[in-house]
Amino acid sequence: MQLTPEEWVRQHLVKYLIDVKGYPQPLIAVEKEFHQNRLKHRYDLLVYNRKGEPLMIIECKSSTVEINQHAFDQAGRYNIRHKAPYLLISNGRKHYCCRVNLLNRQYEFLNEIPEFEQMISAQDR
Repeated sequence: MQLTPEEWVRQHLVKYLIDVKGYPQPLIAVEKEFHQNRLKHRYDLLVYNRKGEPLMIIECKSSTVEINQHAFDQAGRYNIRHKAPYLLISNGRKHYCCRVNLLNRQYEFLNEIPEFEQMISAQDR
């Protein structure tokens, strides 16, 4: 496998999530394909909770790519199917993380990437 700039961001982000934020490695799916409206899509990372339900969709971009509305729209489209309560978009230099209110279709941007246990306890409320 060739280490593309996007792959570099993905690998470093996974390491950060596991080592610093306490995300269990077995609950992180990398580049899984799914079908939506008869089209093939592939998310970069999908974090599950301990019940096997989607918790966070993560979209990675190369460090030379500015994060824009298109990246958020892409993650949002993927989330139509998965209904994860968190989205994270990163280019390795900047990270944008938000909590998703699926009922109201509103986003609350967070100051930092939450620890795994923070997301789990917020989900249980």
